[in-house]
Amino acid sequence: MTVAQVKARCRVVQDSVPDNPFEERYRRGMLVMLGRDTVLARVLADSVSRIEVTTPHLRTRDSLGVGTRLIALLRRRGAFGGTSETSTSVDVAAHCGISFELSTVRGADGEEFTAKEMLSWSPDITVTAVVILGCRH
Repeated sequence: MTVAQVKARCRVVQDSVPDNPFEERYRRGMLVMLGRDTVLARVLADSVSRIEVTTPHLRTRDSLGVGTRLIALLRRRGAFGGTSETSTSVDVAAHCGISFELSTVRGADGEEFTAKEMLSWSPDITVTAVVILGCRH
């Protein structure tokens, strides 16, 4: 979706260049109202390429979101994890294009984990952000 399309359909609270040294390719971000919350829409080449949810009010249909415990993600069919430069996240087969970033970083950049491997991790690990990239199937 282009920036113009977002602005035509949604209330954009702020449109600026966020200070994000970890992801230089996203030189622009928009804070967009969704219900009573805001999400950060990252812009690349005048199109929204990802949406970041950091509040617990916006959830998936099956109630996954910020604050969800890791074990709840691992109970979902097709759950697997991976680590990037800045975060460890879990993807769930039923939620194509959505990554659930965790409150802890495990492993090295590019490392992947099975649900079975993550079962031994701390039960206190929770989702701190939901990143929506869009399903690419």
